[in-house]
Amino acid sequence: MLEAADDIVAREDDDVRAALREVLGAEGMAIHTGVRDIRLVPGDGITIEATATGGLRCAGSHLLLAVGRGPNTDGLGLDLARIETNARGFIVTDAALRATADGV
Repeated sequence: MLEAADDIVAREDDDVRAALREVLGAEGMAIHTGVRDIRLVPGDGITIEATATGGLRCAGSHLLLAVGRGPNTDGLGLDLARIETNARGFIVTDAALRATADGV
């Protein structure tokens, strides 16, 4: 696993990250964080180089590239329920995770 952030699942608590690292490590997965500036290397199979991390080179048979996530709120009629969304379409919540509509 190559992760651009300084740690995996950065929004989670330390104990969650540690447990996830333990489970994935037990499955034989190597985790590299802080990986930036990657490139695919031409050839048989899939080889990725990350030059900014001191020459990290990983090879495999499959590649899943996830570059972010977005909300799936289009068409839900949130405006009719008076639930506010931000410019990217995420539901706006307060510190207690309450939406802008009463009771939500």
